[in-house]
Amino acid sequence: MYRYVDGNVAIAPTPSIEELGPLSSRFKLVVILVDEEEAGYPRSLWKRYGVETVYEPIPALQGIEIPRLHRIVKKIANFVAKGRGDVLIHCFAGRGRSGMVAAAYLAYRYGLDGRKAIEFVRQRVPGAIETRDQEAVVETYAYLLRMLGYEALDAVVALGNRFEWGSRDDGARHATAVTIFATRFLNALSTELGIDRDGAVAMLIASLLHDVGRALGEPHHEYSYRAILGSEELRVLPRNIVELAALIALHHRESTDPRNDSRTASYRNIVLPLIGIVRTANALDALHRWSVADVALELRSSRIVVKAFCRDSVDGCSYEVSNAYRRSVLLRETLARDIYIVCS
Repeated sequence: MYRYVDGNVAIAPTPSIEELGPLSSRFKLVVILVDEEEAGYPRSLWKRYGVETVYEPIPALQGIEIPRLHRIVKKIANFVAKGRGDVLIHCFAGRGRSGMVAAAYLAYRYGLDGRKAIEFVRQRVPGAIETRDQEAVVETYAYLLRMLGYEALDAVVALGNRFEWGSRDDGARHATAVTIFATRFLNALSTELGIDRDGAVAMLIASLLHDVGRALGEPHHEYSYRAILGSEELRVLPRNIVELAALIALHHRESTDPRNDSRTASYRNIVLPLIGIVRTANALDALHRWSVADVALELRSSRIVVKAFCRDSVDGCSYEVSNAYRRSVLLRETLARDIYIVCS
């Protein structure tokens, strides 16, 4: 019933109560990705068999917030690294949610890019990672690991956690959505826009942390700027990257004008396209509904077409699409090309 994705970590469907005992002889940590009602057994049963658990329910067919994914993956990797035993990850069918977490673990432990990690899991469990947003979360998480590195990603997540991602119930989820969309834009447009590695890292940090200032009040973009700039956690990063990330967060709302802000003067050539990307990405989740699961860009000679993949229906994300076009004006000016954003 279970299948290993490496020498220590396996994924499986929800086991029956009768199977818990035999499984406990092999697995010493179980990551439970369904709630107890969906699982059909109380998770406390594992404790009777001396098995440690991580309980992180995820709704069926959905992705997961990057900060929460990072916490789960680190727990698995640290457990394995300490030689404490094998790990079982289970959801209901043992494919979507379990496959997503397993692929993220492979990216963390072995440095695989997201696509290779997904393909690796699917070779062992056909049909694993079932939805576009599950794929997008894995790919974005792997990209963050590669670009920021472990220490810097730990620092960014620690800062976000300190401010509770803006003290909103959906703050981490919104940060995840914006980072996914911004990463898609960055990968498609970085060469054309002349974005170097430092700029890319700063944009990724700003995408995750742009709303942390909500925990302090309004105007939250000013508080986000100050929180990032004065962060003890981010001292592991070069100062120029922290300053650039703070400026991007400061101007993620269209109500500000980075061209008339003296604080952007020394970063003027690079900061404008990065702000343009984050503004557009932020607008694609403007209502914090996570209606858009992912985006894909097609670069054409006279325009750029952005396909927004709606989670439920095309009509369900029409507001986000129209709002994103309106807020993409800075990016369009920087590119000197029009951008068409369409529901798909």
